[in-house]
Amino acid sequence: MSSLIERVDKALADLGWSLWSGLGVAGVDQQHKNCLIALEELIILTAVVAESDPRLRDEALDWCSKYHHFVSVSRLRTLVNGLGEQVYEAFSLFAATLNSIAQTKWPIFIEVSPLRVTLSGKSALLSCEAPALLTLRLRAMFGVGIRADLLAFCLTRGANNFTAIDTVKIGYNKRSLAEVLESFVQSGLLTSSMIGNRRVYNLSKQDELHGLMGSLPKIAPDWHSILEVVIALRTILRESQSFSVSSKVIVSRNVLKQLDNYLKILDLSPPSISDDLDEYWNSFCQWFLNTLREVGQSNFWGCFHVDSVENTERHICSLMQHLYVLQDCIDGLEFTINFALEYPHGHEKVFKENYDCAINFLTDLVKSIEGLFKFPVYSLSDIKLLEILHRFEWKDFPIVQEVIKNFLEIKTVSDSSQALRQYQDLEQILNKFRSFMFGFTGQLKKFYFYNTNVHLLTLSPRLNKRHEIINLFPTEEK
Repeated sequence: MSSLIERVDKALADLGWSLWSGLGVAGVDQQHKNCLIALEELIILTAVVAESDPRLRDEALDWCSKYHHFVSVSRLRTLVNGLGEQVYEAFSLFAATLNSIAQTKWPIFIEVSPLRVTLSGKSALLSCEAPALLTLRLRAMFGVGIRADLLAFCLTRGANNFTAIDTVKIGYNKRSLAEVLESFVQSGLLTSSMIGNRRVYNLSKQDELHGLMGSLPKIAPDWHSILEVVIALRTILRESQSFSVSSKVIVSRNVLKQLDNYLKILDLSPPSISDDLDEYWNSFCQWFLNTLREVGQSNFWGCFHVDSVENTERHICSLMQHLYVLQDCIDGLEFTINFALEYPHGHEKVFKENYDCAINFLTDLVKSIEGLFKFPVYSLSDIKLLEILHRFEWKDFPIVQEVIKNFLEIKTVSDSSQALRQYQDLEQILNKFRSFMFGFTGQLKKFYFYNTNVHLLTLSPRLNKRHEIINLFPTEEK
């Protein structure tokens, strides 16, 4: 039976074959015909798994020897630098080998000797008109670099209400991106406006640009984030093969914590930790393998689908999950305060436990609203929704943060009266959150109706935090 790392590399090699076949490499497995191909990420991935599949490496080198003028060397350097030592050697070996057989000067990060390879000469990029080759098509039209890649971003991942920071994920520095965005504004391709202290951009000639650029892919994955997660998890699996199960769990949990932002972007949820470490480790490994197989079959998550009603619905479903968590926190705090006031005798008995719940709910509230702030609301292309969120983030949230900070600093209360005084401060926080939720969810319902002709249902009735308070108070007082 093959080892775990062998199965991981097999899944990654299968993904590589499918993507390279779409580029014209001699292969038959094409699972990604309607999936945007990111050339630099694919090259790095291929270099990493080259040792386990030399034929894939050789065919990729064959393609790169012919079509290296499509590759953004500066972007390649940035991505490799970002991934660090875990890819330096593998990429340097691939780059050094290509430099020895083609007129290229790809960056080399570690001194290595180039491999001796025999190229098949079978690679043939007949046309860039295929939907998956949108980025190559744009590079053929506008040149390899930031302008072509920024246009690909606008067409597939965020035509409206995005900022310069949102575009950093495509692999260029913020200053250069901001300069090109402003030049696009001057040309009339984009419009810009200020929302709070953020400059947001909109694609003003979307229909004309779509007509000029041709077929778009149905799916535009965030390959950068996928590569970050895949390389990091593959690295720890290789390095921890001789570790005990408990050490493997500790290492994997630390890496998952470091990858938290990427996992949120990709909407990936690793298994929760359990007391049975063997069971957890097995479930973690299976989750990673299943994720790789889904990517290999081009079964991507809804947030990567390009311009469709289905994509809008998936975005809203994902956004609603954030709102459910936020509402649950608000609901739990409301019950904490209301039960303390309505059942004073019961509160005398459980005021410490009740106060501990308030602290926990408030901590969860801060985490949930910060998670909402990171959600790509701009992708829904609704300016009012974005304004409501930004107004709360920059105007109201800083005010309530100070109150929350003061509340959390008092970790314990000496009597029920002190607890009640503290709850009075929470009321002003809750009022601001209630007002925000009313405006935000109201606009979201309007947006959903106008885009789908379906009324958005109200927030989930299954709110969990209230039951902690209900069960806390003596039964006879309820």
